[in-house]
Amino acid sequence: MVQLNGSNEVPVVTTTGTGTANITYNEQSKTIAYTITWQLGSAAATTTGMHFHGAENGSNLTSSPIVIEIPGFTTASSGTLTGTTRVLNAAEISQLLSGKWYVNIHSSDFTSGEIRGNIVLVAASTGNGGNNGGGGGY
Repeated sequence: MVQLNGSNEVPVVTTTGTGTANITYNEQSKTIAYTITWQLGSAAATTTGMHFHGAENGSNLTSSPIVIEIPGFTTASSGTLTGTTRVLNAAEISQLLSGKWYVNIHSSDFTSGEIRGNIVLVAASTGNGGNNGGGGGY
């Protein structure tokens, strides 16, 4: 489970906004399935954007370009969204599996991003009760 908060933003954002993202990479379809739940720091704020960001030099210390838009979110200050991305190419898969991607939610109060969560995928367990910890199985 990826934790979304302002302290993960680059630079850090002071907000009480929080969220979680359950991220699962599917090796066969080369897609990401996600469920994102969020609450912005202000009930008066609106959600203005939601994206997966990443780059070859991506890290939890840098800002990276948008790689995949996340459509269908409510503009309310909170919500839950479930979906699946387009097929990732080889470079994107390599970056994702190397921990170079993050989820970012933008708001009317913080147009560059209010809450962010850095994606660290953990291999799925082959035993009973699969493991989606740390950002989701792959």
